[in-house]
Amino acid sequence: MLRKARLNQGILLGKMASQSHDAKQNMLDTLLANIINSSAIEEEKLNAFSVRSSLANKLGLTEENSFPTTEQTDGIAEIMVDAIENFDSTLSLQRILHWHEKLFPKGYTMLSPIMSGQLRCSGQVKLATVL
Repeated sequence: MLRKARLNQGILLGKMASQSHDAKQNMLDTLLANIINSSAIEEEKLNAFSVRSSLANKLGLTEENSFPTTEQTDGIAEIMVDAIENFDSTLSLQRILHWHEKLFPKGYTMLSPIMSGQLRCSGQVKLATVL
C-alpha cells in the first residue's frame, strides 16, 4: 500500500509540476481581481494593466504584452504576493509597517500627506502592545 501511495504521489507531483505555469496564471488573475476590486472599495482607480504587469513580475511570469509598472503597483503586488506566499509567517509590526510603506510610496493618499511606514505617535504604544 505504501508503494502504491508513493507512486500516486509521484504521479500527482508530476502533473502539478507540468501545470505550474497555468496555476501561476490563475493565481495572477485571482490576485489582480482582488486588488482591483479592493481598491475600488476605497474609490481608488488603479490601472489594471500596470497592476497585472507588476504581479506577473513578482510571480516570475513573463507576459507577451507587458505594461509599464509604477512604484505604487509594484508595492501593491509585493504586499499581495508576500501575504499569499508567507501566510504562515508572523504578522510583525515591522512587516505591517513595510506594507504600509509600499502602499503609500509617495507619502500621501489623494491629497492628504501620510507618514508611510511609521506609527502615529498617539497610537504607537497601543498598537505595539497588541502586536
